[in-house]
Amino acid sequence: MRLIVTFLAFVALAGCGSNTVWVKNGVTQQQVNQDHYDCQREAAQYNSAGYSHTVGHLYDSCMAARGYRPQGK
Repeated sequence: MRLIVTFLAFVALAGCGSNTVWVKNGVTQQQVNQDHYDCQREAAQYNSAGYSHTVGHLYDSCMAARGYRPQGK
C-alpha cells in the first residue's frame, strides 16, 4: 500500500511541476537525474503525509540546496 501511495505522489508531483529548468554547472546528466529523483522523493514523503500545499516549494528548496538554480518558467 505504501508503494502505491508513493507512486501516486510521484504522479501528482509530475503533474504539478512547473516549467522551471534547474541548472548547475559541472554536473553530469546522471547526477541531475539523481538529484531530481531524490528531491521528488523527499517532497513526495511530505505529500503522502498530507502537506501537499508545500510539495512544489519543498522540491524547489531541495534543488536549490543542492546548488541548482532555476532557469526559465
